[in-house]
Amino acid sequence: MIAHRDGGPPAPLHTVRAALNAPAAEVRTTAADALHTVLAAQPRPFDTLIDLWTSVRAPGRAQMASRAGLCRSTLSEPEELDFRSRGLRDRSKLVRRHAAGAAGDHLFTPILPLLNHVASHDPDEPVRHEARVAADLIEHGYHLHDQSNNTDCITLTLLTRGHGWRARVITAIPRSDADRIGLHAAIARLQHELDEETRDFDRWCAEAAKDT
Repeated sequence: MIAHRDGGPPAPLHTVRAALNAPAAEVRTTAADALHTVLAAQPRPFDTLIDLWTSVRAPGRAQMASRAGLCRSTLSEPEELDFRSRGLRDRSKLVRRHAAGAAGDHLFTPILPLLNHVASHDPDEPVRHEARVAADLIEHGYHLHDQSNNTDCITLTLLTRGHGWRARVITAIPRSDADRIGLHAAIARLQHELDEETRDFDRWCAEAAKDT
């Protein structure tokens, strides 16, 4: 257990460090999910975060990088930029890929110049791809996929927007719609529809919670 479910105190740092280094992926994930509560209890959250980062192996660092958005409430923007930049420059391609994905999912604009550099120069193609997707999500709100094998639809990645959260979705629009009303208008309409569906789901969850 990393943090008490009843709102009790977070686990000691040595327990969090051990969990982030655990062989089991679910243990590392649980530790990363609770990281922001652990940092909030520290007098110098950023220093604690970097101390953990430098003492955790690559799978744990990847989980930490993917939860950077959860930690932002305990960090200043320059500290968040520093932390995310460490992820994008990490020696592990697994960590770099997770860091790139998290930057796009959280629309962290200050990281955009480094994302563009990674998208062009990283030695690993999956990392370059993830950085390209993230940069496009931040800069344009969507990422267009390779369309060379698809003549009927345009495949793209969007972020659906709920109440206080986002989710990445790979979807498609008919090419005929893009030709008829324009690509940007077709994407904007699809974005609106997905956002409404996401908010409907939020409302359904809220109502269901009241009944329990």
